[in-house]
Amino acid sequence: MKESIHQYFQVGTILWMSWPKTEPMEALRRVARDDFFDAIELKSFGERNEEAREILRQSHMKVCYGAQPRLLGPKLNPNALEEGERASVTRCRSSFSWVAYPLTVATSCGMRSNRCLSCTSILAKALIRLLRSFTRLL
Repeated sequence: MKESIHQYFQVGTILWMSWPKTEPMEALRRVARDDFFDAIELKSFGERNEEAREILRQSHMKVCYGAQPRLLGPKLNPNALEEGERASVTRCRSSFSWVAYPLTVATSCGMRSNRCLSCTSILAKALIRLLRSFTRLL
């Protein structure tokens, strides 16, 4: 491949998995300074959300909220057979937007950046674009 991978993918990282032993704000600064990354998946920074928001605004990265720790930590199962267990997952999911909202950043157009619950959708779209470009070459 002669072109940059950035033509096909929004290269991103999951902050808490990439730097598990690093202080979260320091890890965010490292990723934001690295021009290789186009996207980042992160959790809330608690009291330091405003500081994180400013770093994300300056980085121009796609920001995704990582919901896995909040779902998998208490062992919630969205595919559970019992209605009560699925209802608890729904309640948990409805709180995600309130947790992720303080981390949203304004883009250059003056609109809020896309928020998603997982970077999986970004990767799936990028994979589809990559496969389409390869099939054109065949």
